[in-house]
Amino acid sequence: MFGIYSLLMILLGLINYCGVNKITQNFIFLEKYSDFLNDILEIRRYEKNFLLNYKNKSYKNVLDYLERTRKFLKKNKGQICHFIGEKVYKKLTNQKDGLFGDFHYYITH
Repeated sequence: MFGIYSLLMILLGLINYCGVNKITQNFIFLEKYSDFLNDILEIRRYEKNFLLNYKNKSYKNVLDYLERTRKFLKKNKGQICHFIGEKVYKKLTNQKDGLFGDFHYYITH
């Protein structure tokens, strides 16, 4: 009888550990996603600064932040799709690429 209770306790411990581990992984990803959203705000800030002041440093910062967002989206595609869905992910990446294309177009023309 003691063996059955011990086995049951071990099984419940493993299930609990897996659940806590999954929650921890989700929190880690959400922290990265929060950083991603902050990068988007930085892109908008530097874009505004560039369009108002035409400083090359602001343009370089926009390009740097855009590259960071591209890397994040590419590296974390699976997790992002899990949270927001593939359709929304495609829309997000298309908007981002469109933003870069529009920004680059206005700067070069």
